[in-house]
Amino acid sequence: MKFALSTTFSLLLLLWAVPSFAQTNVEGSYPVDYISDINDIHIDDSGLGYLGGTCGVLRKTTDNGATWTVEDSPTDNDIISLACPPGGCGTRLLATDDQLFRLARNRWTEVTYANYNDGGELHWLTDDLVIHEAGSAGFYRSTDGGINWTEGQFGANKDSNISFPTSQTGYLVADEKVLKTTDGGASFTATGYTHPVRVFHINFLNENDGWLWGTDDLFYRTSDGGVSWTQLNAEVQLTSLRWFTPLSATRLVANQGITLAESNDGGVTWTRGQYDIQNVRSVGRKYHRSGDSFFLPGDQNQLLYSASNFMDFIRLDDYERSGDYIGIAFSDAQTGYAIAGNVLLSTTDAGVSWTKQSTGTVARNLAIIDGAPIILFDNNTVTTSDFGVNYTDYFPVGLVPEGEFPDVVEYKPNGNIYFFGRNYAYESTDNGQTYTAIQHNQDMFATTLFWFDDNNGYVLDRNRKYAFTTDGGQSWTQGPQFPGFSPTDIFFTSEEEGFAHNFSTRYLTTDRGQTWSRASDNFGGYSFQHRQGDDNIFGIRADGATNTVIRSQDNGGNWSSLTSGNCFLPKAGTITPDGSYLFVAGAGFIVRHDMEEIISSTPRRELPAALALKAYPNPTSDVVIIDVPLSVSSSTISVYDGNGRELKEQSVTLGFTQTSVSLDGLPQGIYLIRWVADDGRSGRVRVVKSGK
Repeated sequence: MKFALSTTFSLLLLLWAVPSFAQTNVEGSYPVDYISDINDIHIDDSGLGYLGGTCGVLRKTTDNGATWTVEDSPTDNDIISLACPPGGCGTRLLATDDQLFRLARNRWTEVTYANYNDGGELHWLTDDLVIHEAGSAGFYRSTDGGINWTEGQFGANKDSNISFPTSQTGYLVADEKVLKTTDGGASFTATGYTHPVRVFHINFLNENDGWLWGTDDLFYRTSDGGVSWTQLNAEVQLTSLRWFTPLSATRLVANQGITLAESNDGGVTWTRGQYDIQNVRSVGRKYHRSGDSFFLPGDQNQLLYSASNFMDFIRLDDYERSGDYIGIAFSDAQTGYAIAGNVLLSTTDAGVSWTKQSTGTVARNLAIIDGAPIILFDNNTVTTSDFGVNYTDYFPVGLVPEGEFPDVVEYKPNGNIYFFGRNYAYESTDNGQTYTAIQHNQDMFATTLFWFDDNNGYVLDRNRKYAFTTDGGQSWTQGPQFPGFSPTDIFFTSEEEGFAHNFSTRYLTTDRGQTWSRASDNFGGYSFQHRQGDDNIFGIRADGATNTVIRSQDNGGNWSSLTSGNCFLPKAGTITPDGSYLFVAGAGFIVRHDMEEIISSTPRRELPAALALKAYPNPTSDVVIIDVPLSVSSSTISVYDGNGRELKEQSVTLGFTQTSVSLDGLPQGIYLIRWVADDGRSGRVRVVKSGK
């Protein structure tokens, strides 16, 4: 049976696209100044390519992914798919869930067609022929390089992706029926095969050899162009599959998020493996393949690369990751700390730069007591006086019973320090010199603690348990189960009235937590607090994988956004003791906000995009020459290691466009060289130091 195309739509809009406020050049961001989950990538044979991700981030490479620079994006919405024609990336298409853009002659135009509703996936098959696979809605087809589009009809509901082994031959599954095109998607014909269950993924090596995988988690294979299919193994080999692709008739590879899988017998048996990348983040649902090489985009700016055979992956993103930043605190306006997994970060310049030290094991929480960082572990509580070079036990021997180290700590309004653990609390009335243990037997693993005054306190734990005290924590009363999973924060505006959050929902109480109701202004939230000497409440609003700083001037009744938002999931936040900055920490990033700027709505100063510097020879055994822009103001060159530590700094001679940097005495590895001019311009390049 033949399913023909119907319903043609002409171009709706042709316009200059206004540069967006995508998450690039983010001022005060660590470890880099762009923030995105990368969704798609395309690199042509010359090495010119682009990657796109959430919050409109668009980046460009001219050297096959070795270095990347900021590219003006036509949108600040999430970029879902992008593609270039076989002739090269001088022309390209970019899709969000709401709009479709085309770039030609360095000019973006919007080419969104009628009924457009999904970013989907773009397949640019010839210089003129493009298929836009629009999720479950089907697909649209362009024969003029993405300017005008025509809707494709199957006469059925699309189940799988579309696989094009050639520019004219393609396959998909709709209502369990395998369909085939031999005219570049102009029409589809049923092959005669109907699969017993719904199919999620189909992929062909050539016009005849293909594989599919469906809801039964089993692989099937065809060798006759989809007419007949054979089950390869009755035993389930893989689940939660994001995509698979054949490299040959015997070797297939697959992505499962943070793990990979491979088969060397044509898909009969599979072996799961690792990408062997430290702190690897989830690999996305799209990839770019060029010959035997693979580019894999992923979360938190991640870009992985394999030169051959889906093996020996390396990072192409230009910095070393830590885990998620789950705690952050400052002892003064300049000195602060953050924890991520088994790493303690410290800053002495208000977050302009951070230095890493190992904590030895995964930390759970962080606080500042008497100017020193206190790090809470499952089986200990420690402090450091030298930014994490050395650690000492915080509590005296014999105070904490076995298995009863605390999970959270807060100051009371009167200055007393109160730690809350599973069945014990520990209170100090002399600024941490001595502590008294209090047995409360609540069996709680606390995630958040709040003191309204010296007597009234409230606590939530990771298992949704809730308790309160009216006698300063000498005893605690357990209330009803909190309605939201994985609570993140609790805050009370009176003894009886308060609110609490998890990552997606806000709940209100007017009876000290005996009942909770969903707020009408529903949102997830973290780290709600007062600024010193300020009655306003500041907090971090979470909307999926984005966050904004918010403020209430009426005790939590109404909220207003103070920032445009950053594209990462928040985990913690803090205001510096002098009230100058609010820091948001979370999944992969720390961002500093100037409090006076965001409160007064003063536009933030836009910084020039970081330039991609040139370095040669690269790799080098010692001295490397750096090309820098001509500058009439002073400028400096700094060398950083993979942990972000500045190893050396030198001035650039005024009026010179080259400077030499010696890596003598440094071990072999990858170093970031950064150029900064007094006029605000900056640039960077990665340099590899090799052996002699």
